[in-house]
Amino acid sequence: MKSLFNVPNIIDYIRILFLLIAYAMHKSSFMAFSAFYIISFALDLIDGPVARYMRQVTWYGTVLEQLIDRMSNLMLVALCIQQPNAPFKWFLILWSSIDLVSHWCQFMATAHFNIHHKSQQSKFKLLDAYYKYKAFMAPLIIGTEVFFITYLNM
Repeated sequence: MKSLFNVPNIIDYIRILFLLIAYAMHKSSFMAFSAFYIISFALDLIDGPVARYMRQVTWYGTVLEQLIDRMSNLMLVALCIQQPNAPFKWFLILWSSIDLVSHWCQFMATAHFNIHHKSQQSKFKLLDAYYKYKAFMAPLIIGTEVFFITYLNM
């Protein structure tokens, strides 16, 4: 029970709340939607470091963080697909499917060996670079988020 309400998990629960508020605001105010979504995204940047700093890393927290990440990506894709005359719907569905499956496979493969999904060395050099070098990972993640938010405002 203690691990359900540690500081990093509370940060993740706040992320969920902000995602739900963002979703509720998407039709009435693009600016409010964007603000709540970006705050949720920013909280994603601190939950892991807080967990490590406070020595509150838990299996539950690791799974929760992955689920929220996928939930936020799927929410953006679903909103983009609902746009009238949205171009590239097939690409959005394909990208979302690849994102979901690849993260799940990486997560489950490393969970089998009881190691963190970002610390496992892969035979795929691109995947290693993604998880090892924040300067490589960050522009890809931020670029994806900006792409989807911009797509919503088309």
